[in-house]
Amino acid sequence: MEDQEIIFKGEWFLPNKIDNKVKGTLTYNSSKQYSLLELFGSLYDYKDFNKIDFILGNTFDGYEITLHKCYIRNLRGVPKNPEQKLKMINLSRQESSSYEVEYILEGAHIKKYDELSFNEIISEIFNLDEWLGVHGFSNIRPTFRQDDGFNISLNYNEPNPIEFKINEDLDGAFRFHTTTSTTSHFQKEYFIKQTTYLTLFSKASLSLLDCIQYLFKFQNFLITSIYKPINSSNLELMCDKVYNDIRVSETEYIKAPKRVKLYYHQRNNNIKEIPRTHFQMLFTYDDIKDKFPEIISNWFEKYKILNPTFNLIFYHFYRSEKIIDVFFLNLAQAAESFHYLLNIKNKQSKILPKAEFERRRNKIKDSLNDDVLYDWVNLQLKNDLILEMRLRELVGKYSLPSISQFIGDAEIFIKQVKHSRNYYTHFDPKGEKNALTGSDLVDLYLKLQRVLIASILIEIGFDKQLLDQLFINKSSRVFN
Repeated sequence: MEDQEIIFKGEWFLPNKIDNKVKGTLTYNSSKQYSLLELFGSLYDYKDFNKIDFILGNTFDGYEITLHKCYIRNLRGVPKNPEQKLKMINLSRQESSSYEVEYILEGAHIKKYDELSFNEIISEIFNLDEWLGVHGFSNIRPTFRQDDGFNISLNYNEPNPIEFKINEDLDGAFRFHTTTSTTSHFQKEYFIKQTTYLTLFSKASLSLLDCIQYLFKFQNFLITSIYKPINSSNLELMCDKVYNDIRVSETEYIKAPKRVKLYYHQRNNNIKEIPRTHFQMLFTYDDIKDKFPEIISNWFEKYKILNPTFNLIFYHFYRSEKIIDVFFLNLAQAAESFHYLLNIKNKQSKILPKAEFERRRNKIKDSLNDDVLYDWVNLQLKNDLILEMRLRELVGKYSLPSISQFIGDAEIFIKQVKHSRNYYTHFDPKGEKNALTGSDLVDLYLKLQRVLIASILIEIGFDKQLLDQLFINKSSRVFN
C-alpha cells in the first residue's frame, strides 16, 4: 500500500459560527500522524482554546467535510486578547492559522458528538481478497493457434455476499464489487476487477472509536493467519443520525442516512507489502469456512476478555522498529495475562482455594504469636500462580505436536522464559547469566509467539488436528 495524499480546498468554519468562513487547504497523508488544515485567516479572535471538537468545510468541488479533534499548530497575526485586538485594528496585518486534525469525514456536516453515530462499516482490508479466495471468474481459456492468433475466453459472475453473525448486536458480510471498462465501437482493451469488502452492521449506534475498534479487531484476526501488518482502506461509515432529504415526488421527501468516507492515521500505515498468497498464510477462509461463523463470533467474544493480551501480542506487528527485549517482555506479559484472564473466575487463577489459603495464613499467625513478625511474613504470602506455573499449564493445555517440536524441551523453554523475563524486568546482575540474549532471545521470542497464536486459535474454536496440520504444512512459508 503506497502513501496516499489527498488535498481538499474550500471554505472552513465552526458549527456555531457559520458566517465566519475562512478559505484554506486540508491535506491528508496516510503516513502522517495528523492531517493539516492551513487557513488564510483564523476561526477564532483569540488563542483561548487547546482543542476544537468539530470544524466544518465545503470544498470547491461540492463536498461536505467534517474535521473531528483538531489542535492548533500555528497562529500568525491573531490577537491574543481584546486589548491587543484594539491596538492592532489600524495595522495592516495578514492572519493565518493551521490545525492538526485526527479524523476527516467526507460527505456530511456533523456538528456535535450526538451526531457522530453510525451503524454500518464498509472497508477494504489488505490481503482480504486473497485470504477469502472467492472470485467470479471461470472457464479462463487462453489459446494460441498459428492460424487464428491469440484467443482468450472467460466467464465472470459476481459472487453472492457471504453473511455471518458475530453477536446479537453485530452482523458481518463479505461483499463483492466489480469494476469494468466502458465499451465502445472500437475496443483495444478491457478489464474486469473484483474487490472484496468487509461490511459490519450494528443494531445499536456506534461511536467513531467503536467503528475503528471493530475494524481493528477483525484485522487482527487476519494477522493470526497472514503474520503481517494489515490496514484498511476506502473506509466508509453509514450515519444513523445525519440524513439527506431525497425527493421522491413533488411534495414528498424521504430521509436517507448519509454515507461518509473516513480518513485517519493508522498504525504502520506505510505498508508496501506484496499481498501474500494462500500458500503463505497459516489458514485461509476455505480451511475454516464450515466453522467460520462460530470462530469469528468467538474471536469477538474473547476480545472482550482478552483485550489486554491481544494488544500486547498484535502491537508487535504494527511496529517497524524491533526492540527484541521489549517485544519479548510484552509476550511474556501476554502469556501471563492470557492465562489469568481466562481463569480469573475459577480455581486455576489461584494456588489454593481462598478458604484454605485463609486457614493456613491464620494458622501461621497463631503459631508466630508476634504481630510485628507476622506483618512481615504476611507481605511474603501470595496465593497467585507465578509465570512458570501459568506457562506450564498453557503449554500442556494447548499443546500441538508441531509446536512441541518447535519449542523443544518444554521445561527448558519455560525456564528460559521465566529467567529472561525476570532479568529484563529488574536487570538484577544475579539473573543475567540465566537470561538469553541476541539471536537466542529472538528464537525464544518466536517460540513464545507461536505458542500464544496457537493457544488463541484453539481457544476460539480451531480443531487441534487441523491446526497442527496447518502449522506443519505452512510454517516454512508463514513464519520466515
